[in-house]
Amino acid sequence: MTNEELLDGILEYCHIMSRQMKQVVHQLVLDCPISPMQMNILHILLESESGGMKISQLSRILEVTNSNISAICQRLEKAELVRRTRDAKDQRVVIVTPTPKARELMKHMEVQIRSSSRSRLQHLSREQLEVIYFAFKTISETEIDSTE
Repeated sequence: MTNEELLDGILEYCHIMSRQMKQVVHQLVLDCPISPMQMNILHILLESESGGMKISQLSRILEVTNSNISAICQRLEKAELVRRTRDAKDQRVVIVTPTPKARELMKHMEVQIRSSSRSRLQHLSREQLEVIYFAFKTISETEIDSTE
């Protein structure tokens, strides 16, 4: 195989694995008490350095209107997964923060996703796992040149 063929093959397998992972997550979400969009919002909030975000920030990240994000956050608040508070400096601004219940739910989801992912790798030998580990480590440490 040429380098070009190897690169094409690697990219194709990455695409296949990404699609398979999305299917696993989708199935887990179907069994979850919240929608995929609600899960995305909780994930973004929990990854936020400040611990909370404005409705407008969530809207920008998810490319959804403020009114849609606001309605989704109202449902999350009703389920006790987020708190919505008005900004002290500007009462028009709503800050959304995840609750401990949201952290617990997302931690549970992550455990299930990891478990499912591990089961796909358990049949590999130690040598195969090491090759994959060091390849992924090298790729993730490589700077991406946006001018290419």
